[in-house]
This record gives sequence, C-alpha cells and structure tokens, in this order.
Amino acid sequence: MRVTRFFCRRSILEKRKPVCTSHKYVSPETVEWLGSLRAGEEGSKSCESPPPRRGQPTRPPRLLTSLILGHVEDAMPFWNSSSRWTSFNKQFSELCLVSRSFLPVARRRLYKQPLHSFRCGASDRAHRAVSLVESLQANNNHLGGLVKDLAYLANVYDSLSAIEDSIDSHSFQQRGQTKAFSWLLGMVAACGRAQRVNIAFESALQLPKLFRTLASSDMTSLSLRPFNNSAADALSPRMLSSLSPAAKLSDLTLDLQRLDIAAGTSTKPQLSLKLQKLSIRGESAPLTYVLQYLPTDSTFLREVDLFVAGAYSQDRLLELVRHAPHLTKLRMRRSPFPEYAYRRDSYGAGGAALLVPHEFYTLLPNLEDLQLRGFAALSLKRLSLLAEHSPKLAHLDFVQCVWVKDDATSALFPVDHITRALLAFKQLEYAHLGVVPVSDSAMAPCEAALTGKTELLWISRDIPCSSCGEYHIYY
Repeated sequence: MRVTRFFCRRSILEKRKPVCTSHKYVSPETVEWLGSLRAGEEGSKSCESPPPRRGQPTRPPRLLTSLILGHVEDAMPFWNSSSRWTSFNKQFSELCLVSRSFLPVARRRLYKQPLHSFRCGASDRAHRAVSLVESLQANNNHLGGLVKDLAYLANVYDSLSAIEDSIDSHSFQQRGQTKAFSWLLGMVAACGRAQRVNIAFESALQLPKLFRTLASSDMTSLSLRPFNNSAADALSPRMLSSLSPAAKLSDLTLDLQRLDIAAGTSTKPQLSLKLQKLSIRGESAPLTYVLQYLPTDSTFLREVDLFVAGAYSQDRLLELVRHAPHLTKLRMRRSPFPEYAYRRDSYGAGGAALLVPHEFYTLLPNLEDLQLRGFAALSLKRLSLLAEHSPKLAHLDFVQCVWVKDDATSALFPVDHITRALLAFKQLEYAHLGVVPVSDSAMAPCEAALTGKTELLWISRDIPCSSCGEYHIYY
C-alpha cells in the first residue's frame, strides 16, 4: 500500500513539474500546491488526488516538524510579502505532517542541525533538551554521530542556565558541574563528528573538561563565549593551545569583550594552533593585547577578523601583517570617530592618533578582501600602494574611515587622481571610500569612470544647515 500511495503522489508531482526535488529551494507556488495534497484533514475539499484507500498517512511528531521547518526556513529565500511568507510556512508545515516520502530526506537534514527548534522560547525546553541528549547518546552515540552542526549550543546552554531546577539530569550529570553545563558536555561528547561548535561557559573550572572533550572531536570551527570577566581571563593562549589534538580545527572565534587586561601582558603570538581563520571580538581589548592570540605558525592563516579598542599602535599593526603575510582577508574594526570628525569644519579631527601607515599597504600581496573601520586609513598614495602591492584585491571597505594628507603639501582629496588610482586595481569589484571630504556632485565623475567595473560607494561629510548653520542628523 505504501508503494501505491508513493506512485500516486509521484505521478501527480510529475504532471505539475515542481521546481525542485532536492529540497534546497522550493517556490511558494509549489509549496502551496503540495500543501493542498494533505489527506489527513477530515472534510478537506482541496485535495487534487483521492485519499488513500486504507487509513491515512501517519503524521510525524510536532517536534520533528518544528525541527524540519526551522532548518528549511533558513535555506529559503526571503519574500517581501509577510502574508505570503506566513502562508508559505503554514503550507510547508502541513506538508511535513503528511508526506512520508519527504521524511527520509528531512531526517538526514534534521540530524545535521538538531538545535534549531530551541531558538524560540518553550515551556518544555528543559524536558526537550534532556530527551535530545539522551537520544543522541543512545546506542553508543549512533544518532549523535550524524550531527554536523552545533552552532546554537551556546544559546541553548544560556537559556537552560536560567531554568536549571527543572532539568532532570540523572543520565548525564557531570560531577562538579552544573546541570546546564553537564548537558552541554553531554551534547559535545555525543556529537563527536560535529564540524561547527559554539560554546558558552561561565567559569574557568569548566574549561579543562570541556577542552579534553573537544580535543577528541572532528570539529573544524569553534566559537567560545565567556559569560563574565573571570571566565574570559581563563581563555589564555596557553589554555587554547590544549586544543592542538583537534587536528581538523581551522576556524576559531573568541569573544573577549569581558576581558580584564593585566599589565605587562606579552604581545608576541603564542597560540600553537594551525588556524586558517581567526576572529576576535574584543571591544575592551587593544590591538597590542590581541596579538598574543595569533598562531605562532602563520603558514596556514588566511583570514583575520578583529574588533579592537583602546590604545592603538602603528608598530603593532605592522607587526600583525608582517607575521601573517599570506592573508587573503583582513577585517579590523574600531568604534567610529566622534560625529564632529565627519563634519566639514572639523573633518578628520583625532585622525592622527589612528593613522594607518603607508607601509601597511605594501605588506599584503595575497589580499583579496580588506575592511578597515574607524581609522584614518585613506589617502591618494595609500590607495596607489594598495593597487600596486595587492593585485588580487576585489573587496575594499573603509566605512567610518576618514581621509588624510600624504604630506603637508599634498591635496586631501584630488578627485581626478583618486579616480586613476581606483582604475589601477585589476580585480576590484567593490569599494567603499568611507567619509569623503567632498560633495556627492564632486564624486560624480569618479563614479561614472568606474561604472561597469567597480561598485563605488561613499558617504559625504556633514555640512551645516543653510538655514540655521547647525549640523543635523538625518535618519
């Protein structure tokens, strides 16, 4: 009977020729039509095929439907009409409830990302979390071995920490650990083949056990988020180096926003991991401090993404790029300049303390993507040096940056010369020139010259109101 129903549905699908059978993309029209095939709803008159002769299709659990729908929503394109998007979700949910032929495909995708349904609040979250980890641990982690993505693990742990009293943790309680963190350790141990792991923790005492578990996994990407200062202080390069046995780890993200920086901290690279990508959010950490988290062996390092604050040193910036000459992507952000630095009468104020030296633009021969924000980073000579020494550059982002003179006699923003410097880039596809000290009309010739070659964006400096002489902010 299953075979009969399968071919009945398949024949209908062949007649209507749906857009896709891979479940990576399904148009709203196709989903609306598939949803009309639901046969389990008593009294439904929208079915284009007769209901099965014997019984009705077995409906999978609501939790399974929620997980499937949560995953597929992330893969779907966005439609402007919110009502149509809501209708699409409803129809797809109903399809998941009745379509047996969909479930084998859905199940394979489901186990890759088991935590999607936990993103929204639920009264039974603790019970569901316990059931999930027990299911993944069953039969020597049989199902856990199918999981490939634990990107939401930190978020779920955060929410479980607030409801610890409702967690029944007899099956996975770790001695000396909280119930919520025991659940997190259980998930990491059960899903040893997960490639992407996002961890949160609140105590330095939690790290040794956690890192021993992670070191034996197949993870390729790891994100660590401490909840407080003491936990952040425990994330030293020496502690992180204990992850060296995780041979596949190539992408590391650190959240150092709650860091207490001790005086006399070393600025030399100390991390003994062979990383390809390093990302650090350190809104309280200066560049001088962040340097110690660079890998001692930068042979494999290709991407660096930093958010830094505090004191800035040109020497430390040069030390960074000299240590990692093979970078293809470099992103470094600070808080933007004060508003007055973007005004006509005080343009670039404070830029001398955040100046990017000329030499910086000669040390990145393999660079393809450069983002600097909140620096005095641009001038005619700097742009020309970048075009000469980084021929592969395709993406240039200087949002919130200001322009400076190369020397006392040079012009601040010679539009014609800057146009020629931009045209000298061989592969430049996108360029944002930050806050420029000229009007939009003055930039028109430059934009016209780059049309069809480079997408050019900029922000004009603020000018005083012609009526009152004050500066206004427009949203």
